[in-house]
Amino acid sequence: RLTPSIGLAVEKERGTRHSIVAGIDVMKDFGAQMAAPKELLREPTLYYRLEKDCGKMDLELYAGVFPRKKSEGKYSEAFFSDSLKFYDNNLEGVMLQIRRPKASFEVACDWMGQYGPDRREKFMVFSAGEGEILPFMSLGYAAYLYHFANSYTQKGVVDNILLNPYLEFNFADAIGLQCLNVRLGWLQGLQNDRVHGNGYVFPSGGEVDLGIMNWNVGVRNRLFCGTDM
Repeated sequence: RLTPSIGLAVEKERGTRHSIVAGIDVMKDFGAQMAAPKELLREPTLYYRLEKDCGKMDLELYAGVFPRKKSEGKYSEAFFSDSLKFYDNNLEGVMLQIRRPKASFEVACDWMGQYGPDRREKFMVFSAGEGEILPFMSLGYAAYLYHFANSYTQKGVVDNILLNPYLEFNFADAIGLQCLNVRLGWLQGLQNDRVHGNGYVFPSGGEVDLGIMNWNVGVRNRLFCGTDM
């Protein structure tokens, strides 16, 4: 995959920058046959970006179709798998990010499906934030509301809510490694199939994430223990 892009940026006043960026996803799966070169061209990107320095706080806003990698929150793979992030490379909607010296926060809405004859209405509102409590300890969360609804021909609405508060310890500085962290989190689901279900169900479980890295080489292990998510 390549995503070339080009844009125009204007600094309207000190600490405030406006940008318009356009690009295109160019992607080839190994082994896939392409009938024409145009099949390499996937989804276009076109978005507005606002960057504003508010003194002790930095604000950043995206609106339009923009790369998913602009999201900076810490989300478990229970939220977004690696295959989802690769094949659904862009967000379509709006995202707000706020950064402070010891804390960060983001909230976004991704419109994933427009209501149509055979296309269900789908959207996701997701958010993440983290704040430093001690030099080696942070408290954070991730959450989403995923709404999967009707098309003209298919009825039914499913609501899927996922919450993930966590506590993270980072001991890298204390022992001179690039990364040595432990994240202890809880995954709490709230799920409701309005047509085929019998009300909300509440699957949940604990997640432990361990990571160690030095010289850009590392190992990560994730353990989940709980009910069927």
